[in-house]
Amino acid sequence: MPEANTRPPVVFIHGYKGCFLVDNFTESKTLIYNFLTLKHVLSMSSPDLSLPTTWTEGVQDQQSPVAVIPGPPLSDPLGPCLSSLLKVRVYAPLLQTLETEYGPPILAQGPEEVLAHTPFYVFTYDWRRSNNETVALLHGFLEKLRTPPQVIAHSNGGLLLFSCLNKNPALVHSAIYAAVPFKGNLTFLPDLTQGKKIGLNKKILSAAVQRTFSLPYHILPYRSEAAGLFLNSHGEEIRVDWHDIKTWTDHGLVEPDGAEAMHVKEALSDAVLFKSSLIPSQPKDSYPKSIVVAGNAVPTADGVTLTKPGTVSMETFEKKPGDGRFTESCVQPPTGTVVKTLISTHKHDSVLDGVDVIAALETLRKVNNVPDIDTSEVVLEIKDE
Repeated sequence: MPEANTRPPVVFIHGYKGCFLVDNFTESKTLIYNFLTLKHVLSMSSPDLSLPTTWTEGVQDQQSPVAVIPGPPLSDPLGPCLSSLLKVRVYAPLLQTLETEYGPPILAQGPEEVLAHTPFYVFTYDWRRSNNETVALLHGFLEKLRTPPQVIAHSNGGLLLFSCLNKNPALVHSAIYAAVPFKGNLTFLPDLTQGKKIGLNKKILSAAVQRTFSLPYHILPYRSEAAGLFLNSHGEEIRVDWHDIKTWTDHGLVEPDGAEAMHVKEALSDAVLFKSSLIPSQPKDSYPKSIVVAGNAVPTADGVTLTKPGTVSMETFEKKPGDGRFTESCVQPPTGTVVKTLISTHKHDSVLDGVDVIAALETLRKVNNVPDIDTSEVVLEIKDE
């Protein structure tokens, strides 16, 4: 391991649904959310992942006592052999590469897990809850690190990181943003209105369950981002404000009366706070240098068609180059110096496969203190299968 004593530590931050959830009441911390376990796929087990729909002073209430806590990141969820065979390894290749280079990671959920001289952390969080809560934990964690780390952030993890950097860009040495939806979109709206079927299981991530989460509302388009993303059955644009509860009730996406509508209204207000935290607030040159990984080989819709009240579809919406979840055009950070954009042919969950992350981290270390870097001279390739 060259320069092992001088390299900054590395932190990996997963995306939405990117870690196991575990039972807080069992001594062994039993996994209760693993989207590919046989008992869940066959609908033999459907643990209730719902969150309380009540809020206190703008914060979603916690379960009492807390029954579910974040576990390790998703890695070979079916075991190494079957996961490799079915190509559902998720973060396994990345984590194995980093562990070979830096040693086993410390799982962290906040500043209390920071240990001296630890070269590799995985920051894990409850992806059901508000990004605002998680940003506070991540900010405290990054502040406590003695050396600003190099951060690899996938999907929603990159939004968490950027929100922290808007408060203090010096928290981080450099960053790899992998498929991060910096531009809001509607790709999670079908999950909130029709749910997501896991094999034969329609319950574990039903629409009713997912609507109790806070995080999906944070991916919605904000202000001008919404232009052209919501169409009627004739292909005509429906102009809406996605952070106004009236949009949801008028189009049958949420029942207008009752606890759920009140919850969604609170969640939308919470999302506005988070979206506001992503508006660049520091000088461009103060942000850490970054490498962006974007997918462009999978036709991807970033909007939906309202086929009837309460039902949306992405099938008839225009497809653009992307990773199957987010389009290539929405994953560029709004400011800062992007040293290189690597184009991947992999799908969203595995977009980092093929990226030589060790070489990418080394490149960022070399250029970190170069004020006027010619990014066209940075040579960094991606190997796609």
